[in-house]
Amino acid sequence: MSSCKWCNRKGFFLSVNQQGLCASCRPGVNIEVSSKARVIGDCVRLINESKKLDIRVSRCDLLIQYLSDLVKFEKKGIQTLNTPPSVLLKQYVPMREQLILLGLREEIADARRKILVTMSTKTKITALTKVLMKLNEYRAIAKDALAIAALQNDVKQEIQDIQLNAYLEEAQKYEFKGQQKKALDKYYEALYMLKHDDIPDSEQAASIGMLESKVRELGGEVR
Repeated sequence: MSSCKWCNRKGFFLSVNQQGLCASCRPGVNIEVSSKARVIGDCVRLINESKKLDIRVSRCDLLIQYLSDLVKFEKKGIQTLNTPPSVLLKQYVPMREQLILLGLREEIADARRKILVTMSTKTKITALTKVLMKLNEYRAIAKDALAIAALQNDVKQEIQDIQLNAYLEEAQKYEFKGQQKKALDKYYEALYMLKHDDIPDSEQAASIGMLESKVRELGGEVR
């Protein structure tokens, strides 16, 4: 007695094809499988070839969604892809996190390369701030949020170091010119930045102590 793998109908006069599908189920199943298999193939190509993080991750998300859709046929014993969808899911679900972390590290590296060829503090901070926004975006959708948080802390520290060095350089120039009030203002700005950021003061004690010492040296008050 023949039995359709999809609708479970049985009968001596029921005809099924090599996939085990009856004439009623065959068109719908074949259309869904073939269309999703085509999209899955495109997704694999873009994941492997695209240089853009957003495209690679969005294609991976679509790939995972379509593979999950095909698992329902696999569970019924209906072949859909050369490699079973459940096997591919075990490969691409963890790969998604790897794509995100690798892509974000590449964006950080690219920003650092830009920093090396510019003298402008504003340009340096702008480049890193854009990366920080990207990190915030992906931290919200990644499963390994802790790894992204670590990258965020590194970039935040780098931005702060650039700004701190800029304040110190300006202050030192004013000191050299004998413009102590302007130098004092820059030391105050640097001190304010360190005391009002989200990095614990205990981790910046040396820098804070140095700035407080310079403020006192120039006749200022430390609050």
